[in-house]
Amino acid sequence: MANSCVKAVSFFGVVQRMYTLFASSTKRWKIFQDHVHGLTLKPLSTTRWESHINSVKAIITQTDDIREALFELSRVSEDAKTKSEAESLATHELENFEFLLGMSIWHNILKKIDLVSQKLQYGDMQIDVAIKHLKGLVSYFVDYREHGFTLALLSAKEIASKMEIDPVFPEKRQSRRKKQFDENDHKETFQSAEESFRVNYFLVVVDAAISSLRSRNLEVALTHDNESDINADDLFSELEVLQMYLPKETKTAIEVLDFVKVVDCFPNVSIAYRIILTLPKIKNFSMKIKKIKNFEEVVDDEVEVKGAFCGRPCVQEEVYSLHYDNQAFDEYSKIEFPIAPKQELYNQHLRVVGTCNGLICLADDIFCYGDDIFIWNPAIRKLVTLPCPGVTYMTHGGYESDASIGFGFDANTNDYKVVRLVNLLDMSDDSTTVAEIYSIATGSWTSLDFVSPSCILRARESQAFVNGTLHWPVLRRTDYGNEYFILTFDVSSKLFCEMPVPKSLICDFKLGLQLSVSGDGKSIALFSMDDRCEDRFLDIWVMKEYGIKESWTKLITLGPQGPERLLPRALCFRKSGEVLLMLCGAREDASYYDYTFDNYHIKSKHELVSLDLVNKTVKDFGVPGEGYQYCSVDSFKEVLVLLDQTDAVSY
Repeated sequence: MANSCVKAVSFFGVVQRMYTLFASSTKRWKIFQDHVHGLTLKPLSTTRWESHINSVKAIITQTDDIREALFELSRVSEDAKTKSEAESLATHELENFEFLLGMSIWHNILKKIDLVSQKLQYGDMQIDVAIKHLKGLVSYFVDYREHGFTLALLSAKEIASKMEIDPVFPEKRQSRRKKQFDENDHKETFQSAEESFRVNYFLVVVDAAISSLRSRNLEVALTHDNESDINADDLFSELEVLQMYLPKETKTAIEVLDFVKVVDCFPNVSIAYRIILTLPKIKNFSMKIKKIKNFEEVVDDEVEVKGAFCGRPCVQEEVYSLHYDNQAFDEYSKIEFPIAPKQELYNQHLRVVGTCNGLICLADDIFCYGDDIFIWNPAIRKLVTLPCPGVTYMTHGGYESDASIGFGFDANTNDYKVVRLVNLLDMSDDSTTVAEIYSIATGSWTSLDFVSPSCILRARESQAFVNGTLHWPVLRRTDYGNEYFILTFDVSSKLFCEMPVPKSLICDFKLGLQLSVSGDGKSIALFSMDDRCEDRFLDIWVMKEYGIKESWTKLITLGPQGPERLLPRALCFRKSGEVLLMLCGAREDASYYDYTFDNYHIKSKHELVSLDLVNKTVKDFGVPGEGYQYCSVDSFKEVLVLLDQTDAVSY
């Protein structure tokens, strides 16, 4: 429909231009937010149908405010191109009655389609009910074709009145065609501008909608002379036989269809499964069924948890357990992961952002970026799903990298908070990093505007919460290149500051940096690793006096170990001062080799071990980690937080 005529293409082109103009610069976006306090402008998407209704809705509900924002941008901008574009959009588009009328028409059409589309995606939607909804939508458009133009005209005139715009169509000069010598002399008829708009725009769009819906009517497409392409009796019989012969390991709809295609003797079942797999909800389920989240958590004598593991995609199992942080690493209990997040994940599993007291913060951004963030209390089996952040791909058109997230506790207000940092794509400004903070107490996000000092985020990097302050490893642009430093955020004062890394690491960009909490919990630790060359190594640093850069101390350097040349990966410090390490196999099919780490022999497959920094020995806990590709370790203790939280879901 959006491409059904020139005016339709032009309309959505204007919608995208408005979004692009404001979203491509943080300064312009600030001007937009100063004038528009409701919905933000949304970009169009070729893969998300709801993007069209969201884009139009954001403009039609606050047209006058957006116009004022455009005029303000035109006045203050020093860039001639920006100034011209803003003025053009304000005067030639938003003050054009044809644009307002087109906006009203599209809003009515898209709103109805989106409503039906949402219903069709219900998990329990039946095909016969879906067909009824589609037929009802066709009936709506047939009626709208007759009466919708008048309704849209009234709505557009109301908007024009509020904006003090004359609700008239621009009249074009009528050009008369030169008659041929043998042509009858009769008076030419001309359409008014309003009638021309109705015939060449409104009717074209509505007819395109009706035609598209009718061509998708499954009931008509699958019947002939009142005979269905799928015979119900035959389908039932085939399903009974299929149930007996279907291999036990076949579980998903795709696997069933593959089996049916191989045996080639269930024609009705084959057609039925093809139809089922075209429904959005079923396709979504077939992917979600493959999701895995394996992580184990480790606890000390006071039931403090340390540790989280997530397994490889081929493992169809979730394992969670708590262990005491004692010498024997005894298991405390098994824990069940909440079911709620599994239904809407973009990734194969969630990333553990961090733990704070008795809460665990999880984010759906381990590989590809998703906006979902969760706060989980496994002790009381409660889960809070955070509302969508204010800065997303849909609102700001993409980031330089994915968001960095931190989780901490505000002792002054007795409140847990999630801090989210994003580097916007506009690199013309010095301050491109924006921040927002979520409070459990208020249940909402608050914008912190721009981050100072300016920095380049290392998305999904580890965060460390110490002394009421969050810490992230970041980069800074200088005249001589980039340099590392630690960005800090005090969750109580809401102030950003910086902290230096060890001097030898400032400009060494081949290193991967990971922050952690020191063994005594009073300062920070830093793990720096280079595993991209032959001389791989892992350095373990501790800031012995918090905030004092001269107190950075390197505790040990670990090189490749054993015949497989494995580099241990540091996970966290234990209260004893030892460091938890994960020893990883080079390949999934690698055989087991023994190698010596000082005086201790361990196998090369993934295993969790504890490194004694004093004696330089390791202890194998006997916790298997074979095949794990994601590990996170942090401290935890059982509390009752979220017990009375109204938006917390029990499981």
